[in-house]
Amino acid sequence: MIDGDLSWVRGENPPAIPRLYRLRCYCIENLLIAEKGANEVCAEEHMCEVSRAQGAFNFEGWKVSVSGLVRLFSRFAVLNKVNPAVTTVSNGFADLVVADTAYKLPRLCDDKLERRIADVEAEIVQVIGRVRALEEVADVEGRISSVVNKLDFVSGKDFLLPLLYFHLKFIADSRISLQQFRYRLAIKLDASGLEDLSRALLVAA
Repeated sequence: MIDGDLSWVRGENPPAIPRLYRLRCYCIENLLIAEKGANEVCAEEHMCEVSRAQGAFNFEGWKVSVSGLVRLFSRFAVLNKVNPAVTTVSNGFADLVVADTAYKLPRLCDDKLERRIADVEAEIVQVIGRVRALEEVADVEGRISSVVNKLDFVSGKDFLLPLLYFHLKFIADSRISLQQFRYRLAIKLDASGLEDLSRALLVAA
């Protein structure tokens, strides 16, 4: 089993290896980014009913707040294709956030994100020219537009999970570590949407 990574974002075929299964998302951590589990952890940390935590946590609102990352990753995918030597995802989210005024916790900054998108696009243009750069980005964004959960194209490990964790700390004043948060989301994961993975594991066994 392997992560989707940027090759999956571009829509490329997985390696032709017997019994290999490639996740249909950027990485395995993306599977943890689920509303049910996030609301339940929030309820536990806030010591309240899940229904109350659901309103306070506002998972859908959080998804909207980080949705701009999809545009960044579409360009990461193209830059990785035309110049694989350039560092993209591994730089993480640190240069894209600011500290909120209340708790000094990191939150995504739209201005910084837009500047990063523009910088990555400029790097692509430098390698293949503006016309082809726009075509390549449009191809990836066209693929993304056909998928319901567009955050699947963003790294759960390096971007989404840490940002969701900071959102929990802001909403519930939580003291758990990121590692604990990851574990608690994992044990609450609803496997009903992972039928393809289950079938692949049965075939491999």
